[in-house]
Amino acid sequence: MGGDPLIGDGDALTMGELSYTWFDPAGFDGEDLADGTTILTLTMKALVSSGTATVSITDNPAVKEVVSANFCSNTVTSVNGSLSFTPITVTCPPNLTVCAGDPDFILTDGSPNDIAVHSGTGVSGTGPYTFSPVGAGPGTHVITYTGTDANGCSNTCNYQIEVELVQLTLTSVAPISVTCGDQIQIPIQVSNSFTDISSLQFSVEWDETKLQYLGNTALQIGGVGGDPLIGDGDALTMGELSYTWFDPAGFDGEDLADGTTILTLTMKVLGSSGTATVSITDNPAVKEVVSANFCSNTVTSVNGSMSLNPITITLDPIAAICPGVTTALLPYTATTGNPIEYKIDFDAAAEAAGFVDVAYTALPASPISIAVPANATCGTYNATLMIRNMMGCMNTYNIVVTVEDNVMPTITTCPVTRDIEGCNTGAITGPAYSTISAASSEAEFENATNQGVASDACGITEVTYIDVAVGACPTVVTRTWTVKDACGNIKTCDQTINVDDTTMPTITACPVTRDIEGCNTGAHGPGVFDHLGGFLGAEFGCDHQGVASDPAGSGSDVYRCGGWHCPTVVTGPGRLKTPAEISKPASRRSTWTTIQCPNHDLSGDAQHEGCNTGAITGPAYSTTSAALGSGI
Repeated sequence: MGGDPLIGDGDALTMGELSYTWFDPAGFDGEDLADGTTILTLTMKALVSSGTATVSITDNPAVKEVVSANFCSNTVTSVNGSLSFTPITVTCPPNLTVCAGDPDFILTDGSPNDIAVHSGTGVSGTGPYTFSPVGAGPGTHVITYTGTDANGCSNTCNYQIEVELVQLTLTSVAPISVTCGDQIQIPIQVSNSFTDISSLQFSVEWDETKLQYLGNTALQIGGVGGDPLIGDGDALTMGELSYTWFDPAGFDGEDLADGTTILTLTMKVLGSSGTATVSITDNPAVKEVVSANFCSNTVTSVNGSMSLNPITITLDPIAAICPGVTTALLPYTATTGNPIEYKIDFDAAAEAAGFVDVAYTALPASPISIAVPANATCGTYNATLMIRNMMGCMNTYNIVVTVEDNVMPTITTCPVTRDIEGCNTGAITGPAYSTISAASSEAEFENATNQGVASDACGITEVTYIDVAVGACPTVVTRTWTVKDACGNIKTCDQTINVDDTTMPTITACPVTRDIEGCNTGAHGPGVFDHLGGFLGAEFGCDHQGVASDPAGSGSDVYRCGGWHCPTVVTGPGRLKTPAEISKPASRRSTWTTIQCPNHDLSGDAQHEGCNTGAITGPAYSTTSAALGSGI
């Protein structure tokens, strides 16, 4: 009694502290305590759910001190007490599966729930707590639940909320490129986890000016009774089909592998250019998929777009034709889109030249024949070629018919040099001499007289010539021939024609023997041969009865045969000069034609009364060259 320790509340100093003080009540004679004797027992309550708690023997507020009966003091060696906490048991709410489009809802507490806290993505509030599927988004979300009991002890656990999004993708798998007139198939395929699907509905739309609907093939889903309902949406919108399918087994859901085709459209291509699109839409109903959990969502769609190509024909150029040819050929090597007919429309200029349009007619095997007017002149004639197939798909091409001859005529051999007997250009025939351009013919150019050779790729249509003469007897004529084709191409060459008098004069009868009365040459009547004017003087013919001729005609000269005396015997050669020789210089007179007259003994041939040459008349005696008349 009296030995009770003083237990003080140390809260005034430090929270969570007690002070212990004991004095021996027997008068400091000391007390003995066996090892292990409990001198203080604390009664505590655990307040935390995890970790450890320590009860420490400290020197606060006074020194941690013990004093013996001999008044020896020392600090006490202490062993602190440590204990480990075991948390309370907490049970979470059950896992949840919700649809991505569901509204926000209040979270259910687990246990203990004297104080309950929910935390995680999509969770909001301070009690009650709510979860937002839209805010959380699709996927599995971990929610932490913290439960606290009446003693304030708490613990946590985790549960899951799955926000289910039906991620079905519908793909319109259109061909990349199609040709007008093609019959094509466009499958509608599924992808992106087509799992536990209980219903599906959507619409397909297209442009009916570019694609014609022929039919469809639908996949039976879920066995017998799983056929979808394919509705003709034309009542609402032209070019539309509606698709509706429900799980026949009672909404337990069906699975389809990614890429499964659930609907195949058979179409015919009507468009010739641009693109055509097959669209997956929500008209007339929503584009919607519902899972076995009754989660619904609109479907992600990938529309099919294709490039439209016209029917084609691969044309080769139309080879140029010669004037007068009545058919041009349009060759081609290939077609696409099965064109079966063609037509040709000529422009106004071609129609004015006589070309006639061709109405649609069967497309022949290459080449296409085009009628050309026989009188079509050289030039180009434009037209439009149109082709079409049995579906009415068409295409147009510009074509050009060319009438031309761009190759010059060829003169292989120019007409030969011609030598013509005569004294002027009037002697030229085949054709006649002309100083202006005159018409001829290819036949005359190439006949035996001229012996020319000419040709042209399209034929020679015109031959002309013109002459230029130089000199007189001989006369040299340069004849320029011009050969022309129908397109105006020309070729020329020069022919030489020589006109000359190479025929000797002819003396048919030499003047007769004359007897002249006289004693010298003065008694001679008309002289002999002396003449520089016309052909053989008149006296030569009249008084002497000589006969002479020459193809050259007038213009020939007669030179005297010799001198006479009384009685005079005139001997010696008579010499005639032709017109071609008149112009020759003296240095060339050795080439003159010489006509030999017979030797005359005038004493026996012609007797003139007189005593000298003065008695000669008709013509008078002359020792120099004297002129005669025009006749013999």
